[in-house]
Amino acid sequence: MVPVPADAGDGALRHRDPFAAFVTDDASRQAAVTAANEQGWTGAPIAEGGVAAAVESLGDVPTPRMLLIDISESADPFRDLSRLAEVCQEGTRVIALGKVNDVDMFRRLIQAGVDDYLVKPVNATALSRAFTSLGRERANLREASAPGKLVVVVGARGGIGTTTLAANLAWLVAHEQNKRSMLVDLDLHFGGLALAFDIEPSRGLAEALHNPGRIDDLLIERAAVKVDKQLSVLCAEEGLERAVHVDSAAIEALMGRLRAGFDCVVVDLPRAMLAAHAHLVAAADAVMVVTDYTLLAARDCTRVLKRVRDAQPKGKVMLIAGRVGAPGHGEIARADLEKMLDAKIDAEIPHDAKSAGASAETGKLLVVVASSGKAAGAVRAMAALVLGGDGATVKLPLWRRLLSKES
Repeated sequence: MVPVPADAGDGALRHRDPFAAFVTDDASRQAAVTAANEQGWTGAPIAEGGVAAAVESLGDVPTPRMLLIDISESADPFRDLSRLAEVCQEGTRVIALGKVNDVDMFRRLIQAGVDDYLVKPVNATALSRAFTSLGRERANLREASAPGKLVVVVGARGGIGTTTLAANLAWLVAHEQNKRSMLVDLDLHFGGLALAFDIEPSRGLAEALHNPGRIDDLLIERAAVKVDKQLSVLCAEEGLERAVHVDSAAIEALMGRLRAGFDCVVVDLPRAMLAAHAHLVAAADAVMVVTDYTLLAARDCTRVLKRVRDAQPKGKVMLIAGRVGAPGHGEIARADLEKMLDAKIDAEIPHDAKSAGASAETGKLLVVVASSGKAAGAVRAMAALVLGGDGATVKLPLWRRLLSKES
């Protein structure tokens, strides 16, 4: 089906039209015509039909910059939207119309790549407001000249809360500081970020990191899973039968693209990757090395810290002690660990059994279910130091000075 223009005229999509719509009822059609005209998109293609009609019409022509899609008659809207994503060009913003007024539905649509969701019946005012909001976001992205902050989180060993810190840090930056954030899990086999957010792992990340030539904004847009408007996640869950090679040039290309499109990029870096990919640490605005108060951590953290500091001679390294006070953990004294490491602990994340239990029971992040807890407060303070904003104070004079020089 070829889109029909809002007024009399040629129905074919011109070169990258600013707007097109596919709707299934007259009321939505009239609202789309009025809202489009208010935006100055007179004659914009507005067709009958839903996602299937859009896929058929847009398969071999340039897709518009703004696309309104009616999913109310779709038997499987998420499958249909996945098909639509395959024909959409980079930068197309999608607004979905539907009948279901449900928060979970909205969340799933955002994760599927939709930029906004409006419940029918919809009027021209609501549509025009949505168009204006998305247009403003696009303009802000174009005007942003400075690259986003890159924060690397690496653990001295497993099981000490490195992934938990990365996930909660990114969420706080995205929602309490209102920064568009991307969270990247570079453990392609055993990464835990998909579980932390209860999302499906990304597709295409492993292939992209093997082949830097494939990395572009469109690949990132399709591979990233949107938690919501402010936060996206790139992660994978590759089978153990497959050895994944990560190209250093691919990591550099990926980080460059991400920093150009997001205010903050948080990377959960497996310690095993430090040997071959210390260049990622060197490029970071901040590096958080996570340890705990055990002899095993002391042994491993010594080597991790050396590698990090060799790669990051400016000293923008923060040493974090996690799970402090956990029972049966075999902790040694803080002073003893600092002596072994020849380094000072910059901040601690206390073991908070109540908050951790609430997080495990609900399947939600600690800073969401226990925002006022001690552990959440410690992570909030770190987020404030990395990108500014409100947060509890932490005695990190050197850390503050280094960040202020780089800002």
